[in-house]
Amino acid sequence: MEQLKTKAVVEGAILTAVTVMLAILGIYLPILGSLLFLLTPVPLIILIVRCGSKVGITASLATAIILGLLINPMMFLIVILNTGLIGISMGAAFEERFSSVVILVVGVVAGAFSLLLSLGISIYILEVDVVAQLDHSLQLSLELYRQFGLPTEVILQAEELFKEVIELIKATYPALFLTAGVIISSVNYYFSYTILDRLDLQLPAKFSVREIKFPKIMIVIYIISIIFNHSIIWQNIYVITTFLLLLEGVAVCYYYFMQWGLNQGLAMGLIFFLIFFPLFNPALLLIGILDLWFDFRNLDKI
Repeated sequence: MEQLKTKAVVEGAILTAVTVMLAILGIYLPILGSLLFLLTPVPLIILIVRCGSKVGITASLATAIILGLLINPMMFLIVILNTGLIGISMGAAFEERFSSVVILVVGVVAGAFSLLLSLGISIYILEVDVVAQLDHSLQLSLELYRQFGLPTEVILQAEELFKEVIELIKATYPALFLTAGVIISSVNYYFSYTILDRLDLQLPAKFSVREIKFPKIMIVIYIISIIFNHSIIWQNIYVITTFLLLLEGVAVCYYYFMQWGLNQGLAMGLIFFLIFFPLFNPALLLIGILDLWFDFRNLDKI
């Protein structure tokens, strides 16, 4: 028993240090840092599966305190609300040996809830004007365009477009939080499952991205959301259905990458490139829509 406690303390200390390092790199590294900070719940998930929820909660508090002291006190709240809440929720779901779908749903709820709590604290406790922050980002972007010497007409069009985007964000933040929750949950699930599987732990059957398939009725919902896009409710539905159709397009591409014999790492790299390179998003959306009808992967026959 004493040996098990010592093992839990050692693993807790090591994985706490890993979480702290991921968070620090996530804050200070450009571009790659966002992905690294997104992965900060992974060490907590692994720790909870191996040593239990109590050790995971203790590690989460220790991580929050260390980052609060090293960077600034606000990091304590950020870690507790994001890294801690997501890591503990998904770790507990893994620990209970829930199905992969349930684990992902738990992650989505935890991710969306953590973002909502963070926004609430920013607005009502820290009195941060989120809209003003968005507008400031807009002005910085426009100033950058002016420095590049773009024509005044182009800058005015960009300003109008950015204002429309800000209004859309204000209207559709519930849908944006939900889709962000899906991304947070999926990324942490994939990396956690991969590491835990290599540690030869008993895990539920892995959720297969290649088999993502939504019902055909989604196309009807998508079209209706475009027609009634002036309504806030339908604007939110439009954001969600667009995201899900993009996700189906990604699943089709991943399926064929694997069929062509690409290794999993290269296939995932290509998928990340397609997702984060905006020019490919319309193509992914179209593939997702067409797959609902033409079933490129023959999943309806399985």
